[in-house]
Amino acid sequence: MSRNSADAAEITQEAFCKVYSDFHQFRGDASFDTWIYRIVSNIAVDRARRSRRLLVLESLFWPCGESRSPSAEQELLLSELQEEVRRAMASLPLKFRIPMVLRYIEELSYEQISTILNCPPGTIAARINRARKLLAKKLASLRR
Repeated sequence: MSRNSADAAEITQEAFCKVYSDFHQFRGDASFDTWIYRIVSNIAVDRARRSRRLLVLESLFWPCGESRSPSAEQELLLSELQEEVRRAMASLPLKFRIPMVLRYIEELSYEQISTILNCPPGTIAARINRARKLLAKKLASLRR
């Protein structure tokens, strides 16, 4: 989820501590795996929000197979683009932002997301669709 081994180790440690300390709260409504996955997902999303990480948009500048040695101009452009997308994502309400992260960054299915967020798959689909429209509107100026 973190795409960084050091962060993944910290998330894992924090999740084990949380599972251990909150084990008495496990009700058995869902499988134990789902309960743990939800804890890990919540920790990862919280960390990402705190550190304000963002999707890497390298593919916009370096199509597959090309050299990944950006010029100073490309680095500046990428940095500005990342900041715009980060701001747009951060401005989304959590009910839209979390499903987007789980779907497009973590590549989970709507069913998995619905289990994690405890709402119907149709609601997840509607929230993702709404989030995409909001992001498109916020980022329309980047299409030029």
